Amino acid sequence: VVLHGDFHPRQVIDDGEKAALIDFDESLVGPAAVDLGRFISELHMNVARGEISEVAAESAADALVEGYSGTRAAPSASSIRNFTALALLNLAHEPFRRHHREWPTEISAILDSVERLLEAGA
Repeated sequence: VVLHGDFHPRQVIDDGEKAALIDFDESLVGPAAVDLGRFISELHMNVARGEISEVAAESAADALVEGYSGTRAAPSASSIRNFTALALLNLAHEPFRRHHREWPTEISAILDSVERLLEAGA
């Protein structure tokens, strides 16, 4: 499918009635699980930063996949999990890069999420 390529919550504008995607400069073609996993990885990042709870992240991820399923068949749960883990690994350096005070703790939480995702698929 055509992918956004950098799909995360800040790439969505929502006025309360409708939503639109922005910033398509990294668009490409590939498995739908790439975009879904990238978006869900950002939810995991928010959990690692202490901005949202794991329950809220899971609920948002479920809603995303459910919404996607309303337009076409969603990728398998294992595929989404694997691409989420890959996206998290690609983002693991962000707390250090962005000079977060608690970067060691955040990176550890991100890597713990990767481990849980991969174990869930094993």
